[in-house]
Amino acid sequence: MLKQKGFKLLGVGALLAISFVVACASVESAAEPVPSITAAETLYAEAGPTSVSIQTDVWSDTERDRAIRVKLYVPKSLERPPVVIFSHGLGGSVEAAPYLGQHLASWGILAIHIQHPGSDGEVWRGIRRPAKIRAALKNAARDPKNSVDRFNDLHFVLDEIERRVTEGSLNADMTKVGMAGHSFGAHSVLAAAGRRSLSPSGLVSFKDPRVKAGVVLSPPAPAPWATAERYDDHFGEIDIPLLHITGSEDESPLDPNQSAEDRQIAFKQINAAPQYLIVFEGADHGVFGGVNRPRSPDWYPSIQGRVAQAGTVFFKAYLNEDARSQEFMNGGQFDRAFDGVAATDRKP
Repeated sequence: MLKQKGFKLLGVGALLAISFVVACASVESAAEPVPSITAAETLYAEAGPTSVSIQTDVWSDTERDRAIRVKLYVPKSLERPPVVIFSHGLGGSVEAAPYLGQHLASWGILAIHIQHPGSDGEVWRGIRRPAKIRAALKNAARDPKNSVDRFNDLHFVLDEIERRVTEGSLNADMTKVGMAGHSFGAHSVLAAAGRRSLSPSGLVSFKDPRVKAGVVLSPPAPAPWATAERYDDHFGEIDIPLLHITGSEDESPLDPNQSAEDRQIAFKQINAAPQYLIVFEGADHGVFGGVNRPRSPDWYPSIQGRVAQAGTVFFKAYLNEDARSQEFMNGGQFDRAFDGVAATDRKP
């Protein structure tokens, strides 16, 4: 694990996308009804049997003078649960993707959503006009310190969890740690997994070996410096299983040059560990972060329910080493469960 401080990352602003304020952008296409999941592919599709309590707190990183808000979805279990950290998108908060935290916890996984000062909702608080909101978000995205702070927030949160587990105030199995994130938060997941960044002094890594698996919602395109010839410099150190989830309309609200297809590049370039891909037909950027507008009231929860199922099965397979989940991810169920609503792929 390497904590990087005091340097500039190159080309960060051009590749970020927002999650929280995507509702400001209009969506013109109408979504088709979402088919029901067939009975054979319902593993972890419904809410689990475990009771869930929701707790909020502020964890103080005195070394960096940062106050990290956290929202914990705590499964009420006597056993030590696996833990998944969730990182929100640019302009978001701990309130992002509640559908995922709640679902994971109902199946016995402790979900801890963290908030990143400098790239959270405070960036656009009090601003009304969409154009000015976008400008504020772009300014936050251009500041490389926000990326470095986010990446190091994860290291701090994992250290803090370990401290609280040791003192007995938090129940978690730190040998079973996963991470999930949306948009800018997906950058955080890839960084923790080993994706390298470029600084004036060369390539740097924020990899945290405690993270064993990750779910990247709206995966980012490669950094501008990472041309095809340098993909291995960018992605070559990633060696953990990842589930990449995006949509056919998952374009960047901040970067018109980034296409929805660009979000599949990371999946195609990572080769050192199993990789999985789900591309939901018609899904836009906001749905994965928890936005429930402007389409029909039932469309967003339908897609989010399937994302929650996929994420739960994936983490059960790679954190719990659950045999049924491993069979689902690596057999025909993975394809059939999303047939009619999404295209799927996996490697190797």
